[in-house]
Amino acid sequence: MSAREPVQQPEGAGSLHVFVLEIDRRPTLAFQARDIGEAQEICRDADLLTDAAHGFPSKYYSEKTRL
Repeated sequence: MSAREPVQQPEGAGSLHVFVLEIDRRPTLAFQARDIGEAQEICRDADLLTDAAHGFPSKYYSEKTRL
């Protein structure tokens, strides 16, 4: 499991970056963080790791999710 460098940078200073969580080299979850350090911290979250191992429940999806 890894967090790639930002794939998109929103406009504006101090903005959030979009990171992509990859599992087995497959993009699995996109999320926002201020920097790579925060993204790595999110990826170390015990609940996230457990959910990733068992498939992601609907709590990770929102109405803002774009397919």
